[in-house]
Amino acid sequence: MDGGVVKENATQGTEGSDQTLSGNEARHPINNCVEEGSSSPIAPPGFEKMMQESPKIQMDDAENSKAPSANPGFYIERASDFIIVMVASLEESRIEICNFALSAFNKLLKIANAGEPLWKPLKGHEFQVMDKIEYLKVYGSELEKYKEVLNNQAESPEIPTPAKKKIPREHVKVEGSRAVEVIKMSSIDLVSLFMDVNQWSTTFSNIVSRAAFLGIMANGVEGGYDGRVQVMSAELQLPTPLVATWEFAFGRYSKKVASDTWLITDFPMDKFIDPSEKVFQRKVSGCLIQEMPNGYSKVTWVERMIADGSKLMNIHQFQPFVYSGLAFGATPWLASLVRSIEFSETLKAENTLTDHGTKLPEEGRAGFLNLAGSMMRTFHADISGTSSKRWLKITNPFGGSLDMRVRVKSIKQDIGKPEVATLFFATSIQVLGSPLQLFDFFRAENTIQKKTILDEDQSEVDTYYLQESCMYSSGSYYVVYSPVEKHALSKILNGGDPNKVVIEPSGFVFLPDGVTLDDGDGSEGGASSTILTIAFVIQSATGTNHIVSPESVAFSYQYVNHMRQAIDAAFSQK
Repeated sequence: MDGGVVKENATQGTEGSDQTLSGNEARHPINNCVEEGSSSPIAPPGFEKMMQESPKIQMDDAENSKAPSANPGFYIERASDFIIVMVASLEESRIEICNFALSAFNKLLKIANAGEPLWKPLKGHEFQVMDKIEYLKVYGSELEKYKEVLNNQAESPEIPTPAKKKIPREHVKVEGSRAVEVIKMSSIDLVSLFMDVNQWSTTFSNIVSRAAFLGIMANGVEGGYDGRVQVMSAELQLPTPLVATWEFAFGRYSKKVASDTWLITDFPMDKFIDPSEKVFQRKVSGCLIQEMPNGYSKVTWVERMIADGSKLMNIHQFQPFVYSGLAFGATPWLASLVRSIEFSETLKAENTLTDHGTKLPEEGRAGFLNLAGSMMRTFHADISGTSSKRWLKITNPFGGSLDMRVRVKSIKQDIGKPEVATLFFATSIQVLGSPLQLFDFFRAENTIQKKTILDEDQSEVDTYYLQESCMYSSGSYYVVYSPVEKHALSKILNGGDPNKVVIEPSGFVFLPDGVTLDDGDGSEGGASSTILTIAFVIQSATGTNHIVSPESVAFSYQYVNHMRQAIDAAFSQK
């Protein structure tokens, strides 16, 4: 599907372009909100009134009072969320948070509209990277400049630090990135998506493991989104259980800066939660949303994420992917938004054809597509490294260094049937071939008998496999599949409820390895090998007893080894 977004080269977002907010249209809102050379935040008109109308933290907002449906009550389960709620309920803290919002808003508005030398395009890539030195010159505090000097000294050849040994110098460390897309959605609908924690976490389910709404600091104009400040928390994930999720709290400020332009500003809550022990620190980030005459929106996404290399040593195989900005930079966020819009467009389409040209029945088309969407979201949640998943590291009975993880899932079946315990295995390995080559290889119907794992437990012949293959412009690829019984599939195609169908997805994720951002040859960032995450379900022979049998463990390692050998055989001659 290619109807959900109109691609646009991010290098056009430079000063003087008539397709960006770089002319008088851009300078007008900036002059209203930002005073050049001033370090203090300049409040947009009406902000003080909104502050007065928001005397305390509000937890009864109808749109956000519910926690994400995938995790009811999430916002009271985490100690860090409780601390934020308690601190934000204090009047002094609320005012301070709103001042943080104003300062971050002013900074992001200037950064989003800036051109060179702050932003530099990369050959062969559709995003720009921030020049850290230029950023510090204009926006950096004295403390930030001092830390940068120390970091440069630590990375000098005369001081061999562990990070220096582990991280190849050819891997660029992207701490700031900017990307641009034109999205088939109105600006106000996009703003609504960002301010609703449930919509936001669902749209970005491949990046956001869990999310929670914690309260409103300032109401918007007439109770709307214009000028609203709220506090949220989230866990970000890589698509593997080998890497723990990253928890953080942040404020989100939505502001209409012109008649057709909004700015969504995210700012850290470091003042209240110490970020020093975190692997990642997200700085002021967000997106500029400009309404277009045709009803679409041009989205300029700015993401600033700092990774602590000393805390990434235990996930060294993912370091290049993280440092490149393809894990949590502007591109993956926009790519996820694009995919969500494309999916919505497909749901609205009058006709949907399968790969073989078969037309889906109109009465079952939406249910079938929603089942596929549910399968993808379930898979994203299943492979998350969040602590709530209780992954166990198991010992390889055949020896070797393969790091295999397993957890037990209880699957609810039809009414009247007992729960079934399933074992969910997952690991990540480095293999030959680029992510795109492997993606094409695995999504083919007869590749390596992908359904072999599920066939071990399926005695009935009336079982089909629902498979979805998708690619993101950030360089991530997914092939996800699940068995679906024939009678259940028949009900869906005749208008049945897809929420009543049991989904047990397995799948593969392909991430670029050895990413270099300055190769300029367009060859997938120079990736010659791939980080392959393999995740699969095995029904437990012990029923509802949560026991991992030695036979299941042995089978899981044999399956992964079989995959590796098949890949090596297919790509060793290429």
